[in-house]
Parts: sequence; structure tokens; C-alpha cells
Amino acid sequence: MKTLGTVLITLAAVVVIGVAVCYGGLFNMAADDHHWGMTAGMIETMRDRYVARQAEEVVVPGNLTDAKLIANGATEYAEMCTGCHLAPSMKDTEMRTGLYPTPPNFAERGARRSAAEQFWIVKHGLKMTGMSA
Repeated sequence: MKTLGTVLITLAAVVVIGVAVCYGGLFNMAADDHHWGMTAGMIETMRDRYVARQAEEVVVPGNLTDAKLIANGATEYAEMCTGCHLAPSMKDTEMRTGLYPTPPNFAERGARRSAAEQFWIVKHGLKMTGMSA
């Protein structure tokens, strides 16, 4: 019974501290101050696993080797994506340098996700990254 009391007191203390941090404005939410390593790792893992799970049901539209589809995609990318994800020989933009996490530079390293995952991200966006739907 003594152990149960200790657990309940500890749990209550964690809740009180959590409420104090949330409502006391004690957690740094500035985009120019990075997460702790453990926090960033947890967020990245949750994001990657969620996207992979959602993409399992995605049917990628069209033939990805079709020259007309590639040209249309390149036009869309140039208009809507290069401000954050850059293009070959393009320097960082002012908007890109202010985002946290920094968007991947697809011109340098390409996409590391499957076509289905990329489609899902473009369609739905990603919370707290600046990636709109």
C-alpha cells in the first residue's frame, strides 16, 4: 500500500510540474532554439513511423517515368517547393534559413522516402515543420 501511495504522489507531482511548464510559459517554443537530442529523436521517429504507416494505403497516381508528368512536376516544384527545398546550384533562401527543422535539400541528396510517402506528405503536410498540405 505504501508503494501505491508513493506512485500516486510521484504521478501527481509530474502532472503539477507538467501543468506549470505548459501554463507558466516555461518551455522554449522559439524556432531558432533547437530541441534537445532526445526530444528531436522522438519527434523524428514518430513522424517517420506515422508517414510510413499512412503511405501503406497510398496508390501513387500516374506513371512516374512519363516525361509529361515529370515536366509538370518540375514546374510545380519550381513554383511551390524551391523556396524551402532548393534547386540545383540554388543558395539558401531567407525563408528556408528561418525554418526549424531545416527542410531537406532535395537538390543535394534527393528524396529518401518512397513515392507513396512523398505523395502523402505533399498532400497532407507535416505538423510543426512549415510543410503545408
